[in-house]
Amino acid sequence: MKTKLIASLIVLIAATNYAPAHAKGFNIGVMAGESNLIELANRACDDLGFNSQDFFAAANCLTGDDELTFGINASYYFTNHIGVEGGYLNLGDSSFVTVSPIIDLPFGFPPPLETVEISTNVVYGALAGTLPLSERLSLTGRVGLYEASIDVAIDDGFGIASFELESTSDTYFGASINYDITRNVSLQLRHDNFDVEVNTVGLAYSF
Repeated sequence: MKTKLIASLIVLIAATNYAPAHAKGFNIGVMAGESNLIELANRACDDLGFNSQDFFAAANCLTGDDELTFGINASYYFTNHIGVEGGYLNLGDSSFVTVSPIIDLPFGFPPPLETVEISTNVVYGALAGTLPLSERLSLTGRVGLYEASIDVAIDDGFGIASFELESTSDTYFGASINYDITRNVSLQLRHDNFDVEVNTVGLAYSF
């Protein structure tokens, strides 16, 4: 439903003749904010077998804390309204300590613990459309595809094992409110969805 609404917005933008706050050409940007990795962490814990462990392990695995997110992006507008955008985001790290599901010590010894860190990285490409709201204010909608990789590092006290747990691709959509600070620099309040809700503040520079 959200994807259809954003796609409709882009069609509406293409039909208007009013120039947006930024003109056609190249743009680069940076963004930082927070994301909630609860769903991806839960999926990773299922794949690793931690959710089948005791309550202590599951409680530490299923964290709902917001994680620091940062990223970069670049776009090119063919017209004043329609362009393409691509970017990279690190959605943050979710770490927890759990009982090892592999090592089983003899009776009387305390169970060994493992420190598990789950990190998620995303690359995306999208069609972008910008609708001007005033001389400095505009609204941008984005529809495209993303690919996310979930990387895991497990420290059992004897060494660290790092590997890619999962890679997935799906539809991406996002939106932002943009405010031109100067002729070339704009402030963005962004919401992006990669099956993970991501809210960031960004700065974009137009060439």
